Amino acid sequence: MLARPSSRRRALILADGFRLQYRVLRCAAEHFAEVYVLGTAAAANLRLSLACCRYLPAAGSFENGSACLVDQINVLCREHAVDLILPSCAATTRFLAAHGEELAARHFPVPAAEVFDILDDKWTFTALCGGIGVPVPRSRRFETRAELLEASRAGELEWPIVVKPLNMWGSFGVARLDGPAELEPDGYEPILVQEYVAGRDICAVYLCSEGRVLVSVSYARTQQGLTFLSTPAIDRSAEAIVSHLGCSGVIGFDLRCRPDGSFVFIECNPRFWYRMDMAALAGLNFVALGCGPPEAARRAGRIAAGTTLRSPTALLAAALAPWHMSRQDLRLLRYLARDPVSTLLAAFYKLTGQNRFASGQMLACLLALALGC
Repeated sequence: MLARPSSRRRALILADGFRLQYRVLRCAAEHFAEVYVLGTAAAANLRLSLACCRYLPAAGSFENGSACLVDQINVLCREHAVDLILPSCAATTRFLAAHGEELAARHFPVPAAEVFDILDDKWTFTALCGGIGVPVPRSRRFETRAELLEASRAGELEWPIVVKPLNMWGSFGVARLDGPAELEPDGYEPILVQEYVAGRDICAVYLCSEGRVLVSVSYARTQQGLTFLSTPAIDRSAEAIVSHLGCSGVIGFDLRCRPDGSFVFIECNPRFWYRMDMAALAGLNFVALGCGPPEAARRAGRIAAGTTLRSPTALLAAALAPWHMSRQDLRLLRYLARDPVSTLLAAFYKLTGQNRFASGQMLACLLALALGC
């Protein structure tokens, strides 16, 4: 279960968007008595959430790391007696990695800036894994699309392939191509080309401290929602990466697991992740765990393998036959219903192509409100 907020503690979330940042906000609100958000224009709708104590417009871009933004954060930390500064996305994690020592309050653990850059770039991450014996797909980098088209004409590519940008997140720009006719002459550059690996997608996320894994969660998406897994072999490979780089903070990996049980690491996300609120509902709130001493996080244990959380859409279908609903289902309904405006807003983002399963959240929330959950 999500924990009750700590007495009188305050957090400041740095935000540069809504979709992932909202999940961080909900997890933080379960641990802190008050949560403030300092956000860019893209994060402005976080102010509508009941989890947000106060929203404050940022004075600059987190990607640029302007001095005025550092000054603004320090003023806010003193004015509001902020105990901890939280990142909420790649840009704000990188900002804290670069400027954390300049800030007046303690911040959530993050990777060192040079480590973040290695992990966040799909090509350098792939090269790192290959160098330390962690399995990855066969990969090749092309600086321009003209180079990629020439390699295709020369018969150097084995189809199907997967093409992707080096550092976009949320699967933006990622595509499977089955033959030369599907190559497009225009688009992002450089381009990473990888062999297509058939199998099941797995996500493995680790909270780390100075090269040690403190707590981990692994899961796969199913038609019903998320199923948590036990993945000792994946954990050993992840620990090799974490130890090699001396990682701190939250480090997430996307993998593809073949039918024979072998696997490859596809990419790394050195930041909080989209389904962290579901992990919190299942018992592991990474915000709370990262705020405390490492020894306490190591004692947190792991979500039992086989634990399944329904997606909001599947939850709605189950609610039509309430005798099939578990206590966990009811807890998720209540969780969605506690912040109805933001849940409905997430649904809007889904309908406009900016969110992946928020429409189910909207329906589940409406049903929960109607039932008085």
